[in-house]
Amino acid sequence: MTARGRALGGFLAGVVVAGMALGGCGSGDRPPDSHPASTRSAPDGASGPGSAGTSASLADLTARLLRLGDLPSGFIPRPLTRRNLPSDLTGCAPLEKVMAGGIGRHEQVEFFRLPFGPWIDEAVIQPAHAGAAQTTARLAAAIDDCSSVTVTEEGERVELALSKAAPMTSPTSVRKVTGRGMHTYRGTGELRGVGLSLQIVLAPAGHLVLLITNTGLGRTPDPELGAKVVRAALARATQS
Repeated sequence: MTARGRALGGFLAGVVVAGMALGGCGSGDRPPDSHPASTRSAPDGASGPGSAGTSASLADLTARLLRLGDLPSGFIPRPLTRRNLPSDLTGCAPLEKVMAGGIGRHEQVEFFRLPFGPWIDEAVIQPAHAGAAQTTARLAAAIDDCSSVTVTEEGERVELALSKAAPMTSPTSVRKVTGRGMHTYRGTGELRGVGLSLQIVLAPAGHLVLLITNTGLGRTPDPELGAKVVRAALARATQS
């Protein structure tokens, strides 16, 4: 796998894992940026057209990321650095195989609510080899075949159990979050003796693929918050 592939593979592992409640923990010595921080990524292999026959630039991808104003009050942006991006995905051969072939260029962002979370993470991906729906389905099939993944985070190996989850709904509304081809998962694990619980959403959005996590540390993520974030992300990614 190329260095670029390892970087994106590590990020996908992290988002599937927490996007990074892992990175947010113990990072109080890094002051938050005043703007959402995304990792700039060069193309991972060929950046072929998406389902709409469109190839997005990195600036286009950045413009389609969630913004602080899309979230409820109390959140701050978190800078994404090598320190809080996980690496060395193992324990899920199907996902490792998909990542080895390259997925595409991406931009990502993380937000954190003081003082103890939750963490909201998003990756906006321009598929390299197929359309958004096909790429989403391929990633979902790989995740479906894995009961857990393990990554290295700040020098520690962290294992997270993965399972399918029911379509996301809000407790105050029976309306399901819309999005054809959306896949939802639950992730659970432990970091330094504290439980992690994740809502994970993988969905096509026009010619892009979105990967979103809502992570709670020592608590279950708020499903209403998760539903609002996914709605906002879909709207932002598909805006004209």
